[in-house]
Amino acid sequence: MDRRDFLIISALTPLAATWATEGHAAARSPLAAADHTFGFSADGSQFLLDKEPFQIRSGELHPCRIPVRYWRHRIQMAKAMGLNTIGVYLMWNYLEERPGIFDLTTDRRDFAAFVRLCQAEGMWVLLRPGPYVCAEWDLGGLPAWLLKDPAARIRVRAAADPHYMAAVRRYVSKIAPVVKPLLVANGGPVLMVQIENEYGSFGDDATYVDEIRQAWLDAGVPGPFYTQDGLAQVKANRTNVPGGAIGLSDGDAAAIADCRRAFPAVPAFIGESWAGWFTAWGDSGFAGIGKDKSPVLRGLMQSKLSFNIYMIHGGTSFGYWAGANSADDGSGYTPDITSYDYSAAITEQGRPTASYTAYRSLIDSYLDEPLPPLPAAVPTITPSPVTPRAYASLWDNLPRRCRRPGRSPPSPWRPTARTRASSSTAARCPDTTARPCTSPACTTTPRCSSTASTRAASAGSRFGRRTPDR
Repeated sequence: MDRRDFLIISALTPLAATWATEGHAAARSPLAAADHTFGFSADGSQFLLDKEPFQIRSGELHPCRIPVRYWRHRIQMAKAMGLNTIGVYLMWNYLEERPGIFDLTTDRRDFAAFVRLCQAEGMWVLLRPGPYVCAEWDLGGLPAWLLKDPAARIRVRAAADPHYMAAVRRYVSKIAPVVKPLLVANGGPVLMVQIENEYGSFGDDATYVDEIRQAWLDAGVPGPFYTQDGLAQVKANRTNVPGGAIGLSDGDAAAIADCRRAFPAVPAFIGESWAGWFTAWGDSGFAGIGKDKSPVLRGLMQSKLSFNIYMIHGGTSFGYWAGANSADDGSGYTPDITSYDYSAAITEQGRPTASYTAYRSLIDSYLDEPLPPLPAAVPTITPSPVTPRAYASLWDNLPRRCRRPGRSPPSPWRPTARTRASSSTAARCPDTTARPCTSPACTTTPRCSSTASTRAASAGSRFGRRTPDR
């Protein structure tokens, strides 16, 4: 495939996915045949779908980490493993990269198309819109522009920082009209909407969590809602919301029973059963390899308890969206790699692993209906070996203000055949008249400096990490 064909296919893929979803949803999915109801039993012991006990068997997929053309395949793989629901994070900073400017329809940002595709494949959805999501994603999904003011505070109630909560409410009010028709009460597949994420590992302000819930209510989304926390954190900090179910971070059937004793009025489930782990630059290999959730899944299936496997398929943190971990003082900075394979049951390339086969067989043994067959494998390429060779010094080709201190100035730049074609359109850095500079800072600030963005990234690492209970 040449580059032109690739670009044409890439441009048409979102349209094709939308056509496939809207054109065939009614024919393929019983979910679209009639309106459904979803709620909780009066004693809080069970989820109810159409007033009947319902076990949520979910697997986590992030549309922003999966090429659109593979969305349907990954959903079908989850369904073929015996799952009936997909957990979906929405990354706020991916949808509102600049303040007030939203993109909810371009390529992997079109989460509504992904949710409708889940419905077309007969799958329910747990929607997890943040505002904070963690997910090994840059700043945990919070936009970096929130940190423009050095005094800014994040994940706090309106009284502590009105600018933060105003930005949250703008985000919610923008995506709520897209979310509302996707709710199960309106004929969509979304069973519940999650409020914040693992806030109990960050703070204990129940008012803040309820303000997030109120933002959704004010925007016309009535729930049902749920929260996600470690068992110890939610018991200690009471960071759940009134009337909302409680998702637990990892754990087993015993953890659900413990949570129900502490919160008997609402259902509890394993909102994230960690089937693998994330990998940082410098690790010797993929983390989480060999992790076996079979004993946990067996206990949940035996008791007909609900769960969400995190991740069923991790995908790829494209671009610079991968997150990082560090201590609160910024030390111990460890950035995550671009691959978000997560050692999941379905590999980054979409292939089933031994874990997939084992989990599929286990789940199947508890179900009355036969599982659908696996979808056809997506063809993959075998790249040729590549041997890198030295070409130029990065430091010698940075604008003057961006160079490493003490580095001697480079020799005068001369265009080559490699650079001549692009030099006429490249933005020029105010600090040099000889070398083109493609740094975004040069087009928006009077000097070429990465200090501000570096500061934001460093601050973001403190909040974009996995919580300690993980």
